[in-house]
Amino acid sequence: MQRILSWDYPVRVLHWGMAFGALGAWSVAQLAERDGALFPLHMLLGLLALGALVLRLIWAVVGTPNARFSALPLAPSALLNYLKQARHRQAPVPRDHNPATAWASLGFFALIAGLGVTGLLLIISRAPLGELHGTLAGVLLGLTAVHLAGVLWHSFRHREPLVTTMLTGRKLGEVSWAIASARPIAGLVMLGLLVSLAGGLFASWNPPARTLSLPGRTLMLHGEERESGEEREHGEGHH
Repeated sequence: MQRILSWDYPVRVLHWGMAFGALGAWSVAQLAERDGALFPLHMLLGLLALGALVLRLIWAVVGTPNARFSALPLAPSALLNYLKQARHRQAPVPRDHNPATAWASLGFFALIAGLGVTGLLLIISRAPLGELHGTLAGVLLGLTAVHLAGVLWHSFRHREPLVTTMLTGRKLGEVSWAIASARPIAGLVMLGLLVSLAGGLFASWNPPARTLSLPGRTLMLHGEERESGEEREHGEGHH
């Protein structure tokens, strides 16, 4: 075993992008008053996490071998065997994802998607989804705690700090497991897309009116919806 390149730049950029957006949105929701000046950050950071998720799902189809869905060991028997081995401190070093982190990854993807969709529906249609949105946030927080506990266990068991693994892209493994390239250009593209999304969201936010201008419509944070100027003129023309 030696340190090999396992995670490319897009995986690392999008991993931290989802983490920053989702946990940042949760933190704002806990600390800020709903009618306060800081609460809109909850919505903007949540949309940023959703954007990072969309990019990550695309990369899971077209990215490097370790980044793809096909690299996730999702067989229930593999998960049970891994947990049994981990209980007896016999779990082997995985090639990329171990079965527990594979299922955790799917959980994170599903929860961030669910939070993004329910959050948008709360704003756009005033759908009574506040309780579900809050429940999903609680489950995400719980899964994060379990994930961090697993990271600490792995770091102690294999004497390999996994936090630095997602920073450097390198982990313990066999030479044959290494990916050929970290894909720096693709990483810069993903980072540029995230920065552009964040900049666009903040530029489209109107603090005094508490509205977010999106193509074709203007959304109010309290669940009201206004037609954009173009839609309004189009409708008046028909009248």
